[in-house]
Amino acid sequence: MPKKINTIVKGSGIIFVGFILIAISDFLLRLLLARSLGPTGYGTIYLAITILSFATLFSLFGLDSSVTRFVAKYNALHNKNLVRSSIKSCLEISLFCSIISSIIIFLNVEFIALTLFNEESLIPVLRIFCFIVPFATLTRILRSTFHGFNNTFYDVVINVGIVKILLLAILGGIVFFEGSIVEISYAYLIVYMLSSLFGFVFLEYKIFPFFRSKLKNISNYLNMLNFGFPLLLSGFFGLVLSWSDNLIIGFFLTTAKIGVYNVAFPIAQLCLLFHKSFRPLIFSTSSEHYGKNDLESMSKIFKTTRRWTILSTTLVFLLLLLIGEDLIRILFGQNYEGAFLLTLLLSLAFLIVASIGNVDPILRSFGKTRIIFYVNLIAAMINIILDIILIPIYDLIGVVVATGIAFILRQVLIFCYVRRLVNTSYEINTIFKYALAALITYIVIFSLRYLFPLVNLVSIILLALFGMLIYCLFVLYLKAIKKEDLTLLYDTLRKFNLPVDKRVISFLEKFIN
Repeated sequence: MPKKINTIVKGSGIIFVGFILIAISDFLLRLLLARSLGPTGYGTIYLAITILSFATLFSLFGLDSSVTRFVAKYNALHNKNLVRSSIKSCLEISLFCSIISSIIIFLNVEFIALTLFNEESLIPVLRIFCFIVPFATLTRILRSTFHGFNNTFYDVVINVGIVKILLLAILGGIVFFEGSIVEISYAYLIVYMLSSLFGFVFLEYKIFPFFRSKLKNISNYLNMLNFGFPLLLSGFFGLVLSWSDNLIIGFFLTTAKIGVYNVAFPIAQLCLLFHKSFRPLIFSTSSEHYGKNDLESMSKIFKTTRRWTILSTTLVFLLLLLIGEDLIRILFGQNYEGAFLLTLLLSLAFLIVASIGNVDPILRSFGKTRIIFYVNLIAAMINIILDIILIPIYDLIGVVVATGIAFILRQVLIFCYVRRLVNTSYEINTIFKYALAALITYIVIFSLRYLFPLVNLVSIILLALFGMLIYCLFVLYLKAIKKEDLTLLYDTLRKFNLPVDKRVISFLEKFIN
C-alpha cells in the first residue's frame, strides 16, 4: 500500500476513535447539564453555545480550510517560509475577526438576550461566552494546521482530551458543589483558553517551530482569503442546518423548550453514529480507488458500508423505540419526558438518512464539493422556512418535522447526483432480512418489557444487550451477511492494525449468504 494511503488510513483510524470518544463525552456533558440545570438553564447554556458557534464560524472566515490546504501544499514542497506565513496569516486574520465578533456580542448582549430571546438569564452567560470566541477560533485554526501536517493525533488530544473530557471533569466538580450557571460558563472559558494554549505548545514543540524559527515573513493574506471565503458560505449553511433550530426555538418559544429539544436531538443522533463513523474509511478508500479510476471498487465499498449502516442503525432505532422513553425518564428526569416523541420522530428521519448511504465522502472523492455547497444551501433555507412556518403552530413537533425534512432532502439530493457517478443500487433481499430480524426482536423485547418493568438503568442496559443479542442471532440465522462484508471487515481491521481472530471469521463464514 502506498505511503500516502497508509497515512490517510492511520489518520482515519485516529479520527474514528476520536469521533466515538467525542460522541460519548458530549452525551455525558449534555446529561450532566440537563440534570443539574433543568430545562431552562440547560436551554440557556445551549443557546449561548449556538451563538458561540456562529460567531466562531464568521471569525474563522473559512481560514480553517485554507490553513490545512496551504500548509499541506507548501510542506510537501519543503517551503518552510510559506508554511509559516500561511499559519501566521490565518492566525492574524482570524484573531482580528474574532475580537471584532466578541466586541459586537458584548455591546449587544442585552439586545440579544431580552429583545431577540426574551431571556434575562442569558445576559451573564453571554457576557462570558463572548470572551470565548477568540480562544475557540484560535483552537480551530491550530487543529486545522495539524491536519495540514497530516497529524490528527494532537487534534484528537485537544478536541477530546481538553475540550470534552477536561470540561466534563470541571463541570462535574461545579455540579457536585452546586455551582451556578455563571460558574459553568466560566468553566467553558477556562477550557477554551487551555485548548488554545496547548494547541500552540503542540505546534511549537511537536510539529513546527512557529515562534522559534527565524524565517522570512511573506504576506499570504490574499491567498488565504480567496480560498477561505467561499468555504465560509458553505460552512455557514451547514451550521444553519445543525444549529439554527436552537435560535429559532429561542425566538418563538422559550429556553426551556431549547433544553427539551437538546435532550431529544443528541439521543436521536445515535442513529447516525455508525453512519458518521464510517466516513473516514469510505473517504480514504474511495479516494484511493478514484485515483486508480476503479469505480467498481468504489461502488462495492459504498454498498457494503451502507449495508453495515442499515444493519446497525436499524438496531439503534429499534432500541430507542423500545426503551427510549424509560431511558430519558431515568437518565434526564421527569422534566424531559416530553422529549421521547421528538426523539422518536428525529430517529426515524435519521434512520432514513443513514439508509440512503454515505454519499458525502463519495462526492468529495470526485472533488464535487461545490455540489455539497448548493445542497447545503437548499436544505438550510428549507429548514429555516419550515421552522418559521411550523413552530408557531406545532411547537417542538414543528421543529422536528422541519429538521427531518431538511436532512432527508439533503441526503436524497446528494444521492441522486452520486448515483450518476457510481452504482448505488440497493440489495432489497438483504434489507428485507434486516427488517425481519428487527421485527422479531421487537416482538420478543416488547413482550419482555411488560413482564419485567424497567425500573432503573441496569434493567435498561440488560434489556438492550439482550435485544442486541437476539437481533444479531436472527441476522445470522437469516444469512443476511455477504462475503464482501467479511472481506471488508477483515481488511479494515488489518489496516488499523487491530487483531483479527480467525476463529471468529470462520464462524461467521458459516452464515454467509
